[in-house]
Amino acid sequence: ATIGFLHFALFQESVIPIYELGQAISRLSENPAGALGQLAFGLRGFLTLFAIHSGFALTGYQLVRAGQMARQYSFAYMPAGPFFWRRRS
Repeated sequence: ATIGFLHFALFQESVIPIYELGQAISRLSENPAGALGQLAFGLRGFLTLFAIHSGFALTGYQLVRAGQMARQYSFAYMPAGPFFWRRRS
């Protein structure tokens, strides 16, 4: 939802073209192949952005978590690179 708002506010565009998706859904009974193609094309941009932003979010989470484990539990763990930690021996 945030990504959609930012695209609308900054670039005057919508990530999910609601009107086109509604048309594709209404045409499912008349022309299923064409409607499914249009539906897939409309969702393509949203799914691409979702995958990219999810990758950044997961990378950031792991980076912060590794730092937290090494810093807050320094008696038990030590850093093993920017994304991992290991048990002290």
